[in-house]
Parts: sequence; C-alpha cells; structure tokens
Amino acid sequence: MKITLIILMSIFLVSCNNSKKELYKFDPNILDEREINLSDIADNILYIPLDNSILMSGVNINYNPVFANNRIYLCDQNQGILVFSRSGKFLRKIGKKGRGPGEYVYGSPFTVDPESGTVYLDDSNSKIKVYSRSGNFLRSFDLSEYQGSIDVIDFFRNKIFVSFNLQFGDNFKFEWVFLDTLGNIINKKDRSIPIFKSNYLVGGGTFIHDGKLNFWNNFTDTVITFSTDFTIKPNFLMSQGDFRLPKQYVDDPIKRLPEYISFEQILETNRFLIIRYNFYKGKNSLVLIDKEKNKSFLSYWSFDDYRGLTNDLDGGTRFQPRGYLFENGKEYLVEIKDAIKIKTYVNSDEFKNAKSINPEKKKTFKEIADNLKEIDNPVIIMVRLK
Repeated sequence: MKITLIILMSIFLVSCNNSKKELYKFDPNILDEREINLSDIADNILYIPLDNSILMSGVNINYNPVFANNRIYLCDQNQGILVFSRSGKFLRKIGKKGRGPGEYVYGSPFTVDPESGTVYLDDSNSKIKVYSRSGNFLRSFDLSEYQGSIDVIDFFRNKIFVSFNLQFGDNFKFEWVFLDTLGNIINKKDRSIPIFKSNYLVGGGTFIHDGKLNFWNNFTDTVITFSTDFTIKPNFLMSQGDFRLPKQYVDDPIKRLPEYISFEQILETNRFLIIRYNFYKGKNSLVLIDKEKNKSFLSYWSFDDYRGLTNDLDGGTRFQPRGYLFENGKEYLVEIKDAIKIKTYVNSDEFKNAKSINPEKKKTFKEIADNLKEIDNPVIIMVRLK
C-alpha cells in the first residue's frame, strides 16, 4: 500500500510540474547564430518539377503550396489557382480570373477542403468564393458586414477559419471567425485590441501540426492553438520590445524597417518551431528552435540569392522551408525553387565544391538540373524529416 501511495504521489508531482512548464517565448535578440545542415534533421530529399503545360509567372507565384486530396495547389497572381498532381502534372485551373459572375480578382489567400477538394478563396472586398474540385463556381458569401478586411483563410475540421487585418477598419467586430461551408459564423473572437492604424500592411498566418490549427498575428503576443474540439490554448509567446511593429504611424517607414521584426511564416514539426521573419537588423532570418532542448539555429534567407539551410543530402541548393506536410506517418518540409535558380546553382563553383553525404544523390540532382530549362516552371522540393 505504501509503495502504491508513493508511486501515485510521484505521478501527481510530475504532472503538476509539467502543467507548470513555462511557455516558450521567442526573442530575436537572444538567438544563437549557428548553422544546421539538412542531414542533421532529414534523411531524404525529393524533387517534383512542375510541368510546363501552363507557364507560371515567376515573382507573381505564391510560394506556399497547399497539399490536399493528393493534389498540389498553387496561386499564380496572373493566372489564378493551379492544380498539379503529386508527380507535377498540370491538371486544371480553379475557376477563372476576372470581374464577371463567378470569377475572382486575385485568388489569394485560399484554402482547400482535403476531403472534397472544394476550394475557398478570399476575393476582393471580403468576399469568399467557393469552387468545386473540378473548378466550377458554386457560391460566395460576403463578410464585409463585419467591417474587417480578410487576412488569413484556412480549413480545419470541416470549418473555414478566417482572420481579419487588425490595422484596417474603423469598427470591425471580430479578430477571427469560424464559418460553416455555407458562410454562417459558428465561433468567433470579439475584437479585444483597440482600433489602431499602422504603416506596415502585414497580418498573420496559420499552421497545422499534430492535427491542431495554430494562429498568429504580427500585432499580438500569443500564438494560439485550436484543438479538434475548437478549445483554445496558448502554444508559445512572442516577446515584447522596441523590435515589435508599432501600432501607430511612423515617419520614414521604409527607412525604419530594420528596427522592427515582421514575421512572415511559422511552421511546426515534432521537433522544431520554424520561424521566418523579415527586415530586422537588415536581415531576413530563418530560425529553427529545438522544442525539447530550447536550442536555436539561426540562418538567413533571401529570394535573390541562395541562402538557407545547407543541403548536404545531395549538395543541392540551400533549402528554405515554406510548408509542412504530415503524410503516411512521415513529416516533410516543402520548398518551391525557380528552375533558373537551380540551373544557375548547378553550374557554379559552390555546387562543384558542395559536400554530399551520398555522392550518387549529388549526381541525381545534377541530372534533374540538366533536364530543366531556365524558363521552366518551378520545382517543388520535399525533405523527409528523421
């Protein structure tokens, strides 16, 4: 009996200690500037060249792919939402760009129901348009009555999550809402932040990990998690300081950009938090934070050069994760790389001198690059995590 009691007390104390574990607080000023190689976190890399049946328009591509119902969805601002097979074959456009009935102006942001393939996209004037898996227009619903411009849209547990830009609108009601597929509000967060105006036209984002939806915003302090029953818990915190974007107009906003941190994307894996942010101290930064060891790996990224995580899996281009996928019990990080960047890199001295833990994979990467043309569509890169 005494032994049983001791065991129960021990379990209770451990449980109490775990429940009191402090939330991680992200502070860009205390990060360790050290590199991490792909082989430290991953064991395989896969390339999916997107076919050229419809040529995409470079800088106008949204580089955050959506994986759903065994398809890859991308938004090209000039052409609309494009659907590819998992092997890279072009399948169809979703809807049609334009200003006529059932057409859309921008097509971004958008989200996809992974079961039905139904696409929900934010068009201009806070209007969400709905398209079938085959691309036919189904319906639309208008959220402008809530006085907010839509910032983020995502699909979670058969519901549509929508957040609003906090710095726009003089009297908007909600920070975020959950809608059913007909546009009816079923859950909401009343606005708690006083109305403000800002020079910086940034918002927030979502990411899904472990079957839960997470939401963040550049002007708030807590990254929140929605569980499968839609209960809300804090995931981690953003530190406050002069480096956070101000909630008021500032003089010379472009000149003062390096004073502030602008979060561009947050991802989460079983091991890491991955945070990309712009501008701060004149650098675009990519941080991996080991959640268990609270250890950070800081590197940098740019669309104009080849920064990112060193790819020693096959000696290929540096890796800049832009998406996360959990599939068949495996985790993947995803990037989209322009064909011209791969072609340029493979002809450089950096590639010739690049180390690879598997020389045969380096040869395979060169073969993939040699089969590309500079004007080809981008290549999706999938890295399988250990």
